[in-house]
Amino acid sequence: MKMPSALIFILQQSKQQMTCHFTILGYQSFYYTSVYASNLSAERIDLWCNLIDVRHSLSLDASMWIVCGGFNQIINPLELGSTNKQPADPRAKKLDRLLVNNPCLSSYPDSVASFLTPDFSDHAPCLLNLASPLPFPFKFLNILAKHPSFLPLIETAWSLAGNTFPHGSLSQSRAWLSASVKQASFPMASNNLKLIQ
Repeated sequence: MKMPSALIFILQQSKQQMTCHFTILGYQSFYYTSVYASNLSAERIDLWCNLIDVRHSLSLDASMWIVCGGFNQIINPLELGSTNKQPADPRAKKLDRLLVNNPCLSSYPDSVASFLTPDFSDHAPCLLNLASPLPFPFKFLNILAKHPSFLPLIETAWSLAGNTFPHGSLSQSRAWLSASVKQASFPMASNNLKLIQ
């Protein structure tokens, strides 16, 4: 009898989430929680409490844990993502997320999550590639954050990136932001280095 290449066990489920344990032959096992949060903020409180309970009951601080799905919650009103598909009055909100914990980042440091274009839903399917190398390393001098013009530069660049790529990917926005920071980094770094010397 042939052994299966993957084993999936449903461990916990509620109205808004389902947590499974995945074992794929040749890879480290991991926990995966799929989320489909309520549209009502009062009901989402149950989801947050449930996710905390899942984390503690399965001791997920020491195991790889991936949480993905429609959270129906935006972090910042300026976020862009899927739309309400109403051309006369379009509103864009980032509803979908993929979150990983530190053991997952340590085990798969080159992993990349890509949100695909929504088709029949206002939620974007997510493709997680655990073995994808990053297109380029992100390098940042911490001292730049201390420069007085740093935060305004980031806010302006991020705002422009969002307006330039309203239906684009995060990688396009990141590239725009990165180019803006590179352009301003040299004068800011020079100023900070003079202060240090």
